[in-house]
Amino acid sequence: MKAICKKGFIFLVLFFSVLLPSVSLESSEKKEILSEKNIKKIKRLAIFLSNELKAKEITQIRYEEITDIKGRKTKRSRLLSDELRRQLKNNGMILRDDAVVSIKGILTRFRDDPKKYRLKVEVFNQDGSIITSYTGILRW
Repeated sequence: MKAICKKGFIFLVLFFSVLLPSVSLESSEKKEILSEKNIKKIKRLAIFLSNELKAKEITQIRYEEITDIKGRKTKRSRLLSDELRRQLKNNGMILRDDAVVSIKGILTRFRDDPKKYRLKVEVFNQDGSIITSYTGILRW
């Protein structure tokens, strides 16, 4: 009886040791990344926003994360937020929590095409008035 239990235990250990690496590979394969095309769009957006703000002599901004329409952060919105933040810094913007100008973005999916998203980014003054805005289409 003990020999059967030992063989069953060894079988389970071997089974799970073979199964677990394949499960972790599947989850890592599903990791989302931005395409080169989307990175270029975000870079152009950062250049556009930076030039608009510099023309108004604004160099310090408060950056709010890109969210979905309900204000939730998703994997895709986080990817876009990280890339836009990086590109804004590369274009001379100083990100501060106490700045009087805010940047906020909303990412929404098109109902008729699940791979197509609309990105809307707005730059606000402290009083809530819009300084500039941008709307673009991204594909995943």
